[in-house]
Amino acid sequence: MRLLLAAFCALTMIAAPAVAEPTRSFAGEARLLVDRDEAWETIMGLVAGAKRSIAVDYYVLGGPRAIELARELARRHREGLAVRVMLDPDLGTLPALKALTTPVLHILRDAGVPVRLYPRDVLARKHGYRFVEDHNKVVVADGQAAFVGSMNVGADILHNHDVGVRVEGQVANAIGGEIARAFVLATPMGHEELRPWPAADLPTRLGSDEIAYFPTGLAGRHGRPAVLKALAEAKEAVRVMMFELEDPDAEAALLAAHRRGVDVRVLVDPNDLTNLSPLGWAPRGVFNLGVASRLAAAGVAVRWYRPAADEHALHAKAALVDNTLLVGSTNWNFFSFDLNNETMLAIGGGEAPRRFAQVFDADWADRSDPVSERPSASRLLLYRGLAFLLN
Repeated sequence: MRLLLAAFCALTMIAAPAVAEPTRSFAGEARLLVDRDEAWETIMGLVAGAKRSIAVDYYVLGGPRAIELARELARRHREGLAVRVMLDPDLGTLPALKALTTPVLHILRDAGVPVRLYPRDVLARKHGYRFVEDHNKVVVADGQAAFVGSMNVGADILHNHDVGVRVEGQVANAIGGEIARAFVLATPMGHEELRPWPAADLPTRLGSDEIAYFPTGLAGRHGRPAVLKALAEAKEAVRVMMFELEDPDAEAALLAAHRRGVDVRVLVDPNDLTNLSPLGWAPRGVFNLGVASRLAAAGVAVRWYRPAADEHALHAKAALVDNTLLVGSTNWNFFSFDLNNETMLAIGGGEAPRRFAQVFDADWADRSDPVSERPSASRLLLYRGLAFLLN
């Protein structure tokens, strides 16, 4: 019955327009966004400027700024736009984040905005693994422009160093199509005023940047192959800025690039999770200590990011491989590569890769410390278990 209902909805109320297959490259325009003010201005601009449809797929969406977004989404819904909001079923996992999300949900549901929980059960069956998340941070307007990034919204508890992009062109239509298809299977959170999903008016000016789309989720697992291919083909320089770097294949590819003479630099978060711990304390380096120490021992230039006074973490999930920028919500670990719903873009050429190189160089020079620790095998084994539990 549920499958029949989903098929009916797909053909009538919320069917996505025909879009290109995931992983295809598109001509478009990309602009790099650094930290929450730039990302937030872009998100609000997309929502305020949309003319027909708005699709939001977000992992953590709570706090004052999320309330501002919810009010704007409710306003656009009242104006007659087709609006879809999809959230992870755990609503941020931590009690503090769930509490921040509750007022956002009240605003959206009271206005009749369609809000649904990502179909985690469908994804879990597809991947054969129970513990999956909707880890996306995506907003799409009219199937023409989109925000894709690493920034969660959770008030000051999640004030991090983040990186994202604003993209225009057919890639936005492909991203919006994936959201619409998942929305058909998602679980409604109450009364919703569901409007037909309009076909996108695709832009006539395609743009000069090459943008490839690599989702992980219902569309398949495209993140790891894209990362490994890029690293295997690196010729001059690799710059990695990553919140969680645990994947052994990515680690091996970084080492291989280093041995080929590629200039590899890796900037990782030190994983000080004290602000998220109910105990007021947490061990440092749970996610990244093993890879960081091994890379450093092999001679790779790897450093810890040193957060600014008002930051908690380096939360970016980005890398510059020669002149191609990989950016989105995808950590380089088992969960993001194999299980979660994630979005990663590869942007070849243009202003976004150039600006990322500048941001990386500034962080490397001014906001980083050497990786000098050589942890014991027992400590790394303990951290592996903790990382599994925390993810």
